[in-house]
Amino acid sequence: MPQRGLAAKHGVERTPYRPLFKAPDLLDERLERPLVGVVDTWKRANRCGALASTVVGLVVYAIDRLKLVPISAILFRGSDPVIPGVLFSLVAFLIATYLTPPPSKRAIQLFWG
Repeated sequence: MPQRGLAAKHGVERTPYRPLFKAPDLLDERLERPLVGVVDTWKRANRCGALASTVVGLVVYAIDRLKLVPISAILFRGSDPVIPGVLFSLVAFLIATYLTPPPSKRAIQLFWG
């Protein structure tokens, strides 16, 4: 059974999207592995949680990738630096979402119907 994610990485019609995968230093052999993607379908989620998640994830990834603090070597036995970035990003998302007010009923109606 072919992986569904391959559709985003192969074929002439997907040519414009391949630079998005290669820009963050994803080599061709790494593109053959499964990619992690997160889709948010939680009505309580808000922009503060999304912003905190993005910032924390990028900072943790950069710190680990630049070897300023080897987070992945300490906590995850040398895994890829994206793993701690994703996990810390999730924690930041949940904390910021619960510490800030939920979206208005109007916003929920607009985006969720």
